[in-house]
Formats: sequence, C-alpha cells, structure tokens
Amino acid sequence: MNQKNNELPIGPLHVYGYDAANILMEAIEKATIRDKDNTLHIGRQALRNALQATSGYPGLTGDIHCDKFGDCSSPRINIVRLDGTTTGFEELRDNVKYTYTPQKDK
Repeated sequence: MNQKNNELPIGPLHVYGYDAANILMEAIEKATIRDKDNTLHIGRQALRNALQATSGYPGLTGDIHCDKFGDCSSPRINIVRLDGTTTGFEELRDNVKYTYTPQKDK
C-alpha cells in the first residue's frame, strides 16, 4: 500500500524499479566527491564500482547482491493464477502457484 497516496501498487513489477532506484541513489551518494566550493563530481568508474560493491542490500525483492557484470538482481519469479478480477493485485499475491529462485554465482 502506498502510504502517501493510499493506493495499491499498479502492478507486480513496481518493486524492481523501487529497488533499482534506491540502489542507484545510494551508489551515487557513495561515489560523489564534493569540492571545497561545494561542486559535486560523480565519476563514472566510481559509480560503477559503488554499484558493483552492493551486497546484502535489503530490497523489497529480497537481499540484493551485484556481480562483476553489473547484474544486481535477486530474481524470484512467482507463477500465479488470477481466478477473478475483483481483488486484482491482492488476489495475485495470495494465489502463488510456484516460486522459481535460480541459483546465482556470487
């Protein structure tokens, strides 16, 4: 439930965008250098290093770890069945038929 607007998420994939945005913002904070005159600099390699160093990030999709290729996902795919249209997203969440979690090299 979105507390600000008091509404449900519009779809099941919003959590990935939320996690990605938060990981990126934290990496930007880590990679930013402030000059004496308060000018901010964000080096591309420094940002890349900060993203790749992400490990154990407590995201909505689970603990997120990034690898040397920049893949920062923690995939867990739910196979669901929608029997009706009255409850929408809530019904999908409550009707998981199978969860696939691939093994990932760390």
